[in-house]
Order: sequence, then C-alpha cells, then structure tokens
Amino acid sequence: MKSTPVTDTAFKTGTSPFLRGGSATFANLTGTAATLQGADTQAGTYTTLATLAANSQTEVQNLPQWIKLSAAGTVYMSAG
Repeated sequence: MKSTPVTDTAFKTGTSPFLRGGSATFANLTGTAATLQGADTQAGTYTTLATLAANSQTEVQNLPQWIKLSAAGTVYMSAG
C-alpha cells in the first residue's frame, strides 16, 4: 500500500496509484477536523471533497487533478 501526506500545498494526482478519477482513503490522525479540497487546475476554484473529523478516515472517489487541505495541517492519502 502506498501513502503520501497531503497538506495545504496543492498535490497533483495522476501518478499511480493516485490517479485522476480514481479513489483514495484519507486518514486524519490529528485532534482537529480537516477539510479536503479539490480542483481541476492548480489555480482553479477549490471545492470541498470531504471533511475529516479528528482521528478519522474516509474514502474519496473520483479524485480531481489537484487536492489540498483548506488550512494548515496534514492528512495521509493511501491507495492499495
């Protein structure tokens, strides 16, 4: 299983196993909620993909080209 950290700096999907249109599981291992956002372009309008409660995980399907957190923090994206 491959995993990578996602922060408030935009991350470009498209490298296996994190492919645009694919799915991934996001884990928030912190004590505060985190909002995951996505856009079709790096400078585009980011929309909310998921809000992860503290110490939780969720699967996001149909990943956009670019993803990031709405504020400082780190969540971990994994794909099998």
